[in-house]
Amino acid sequence: MTIKRRKTNRAKLIIKMVRLAKDIAKARDDYTCVRCKKKVTKVNCQGSHIIPVSKSKLLQFDPDNIDTLCWHCHLSFWHKNPLEATAWFRSVDNDRYERLLKKANDPNTRSLKEFELTEIYNRLQIIYQQYVDNLQKR
Repeated sequence: MTIKRRKTNRAKLIIKMVRLAKDIAKARDDYTCVRCKKKVTKVNCQGSHIIPVSKSKLLQFDPDNIDTLCWHCHLSFWHKNPLEATAWFRSVDNDRYERLLKKANDPNTRSLKEFELTEIYNRLQIIYQQYVDNLQKR
């Protein structure tokens, strides 16, 4: 018999923040795969971290660290060829990559308290609403 562990409020909040950050990135990219330029929807529309979560936990809910990819580009390019994918991304937006790398390697980075995560989540909600409003105005 396996015992299911309940997720803490902090873990639930982080999951919500990552989802929201991915939604922001998708809206920012106008639901278009940044690699193949196809319009993507629903399951085919995936948010992919540029700097992996394993390298920087704090960047996992930073919309700037997430790109919109179609299912095919995400799995058959981004995850199968990470070195090639990184080189491609750097050729497209090296300034953004360097900025993210600098954040990921910041020695002053620390774990955030739950109230700090809540503040970031609230800011992400506002940003997301602004993107949704802008998309509706088009």
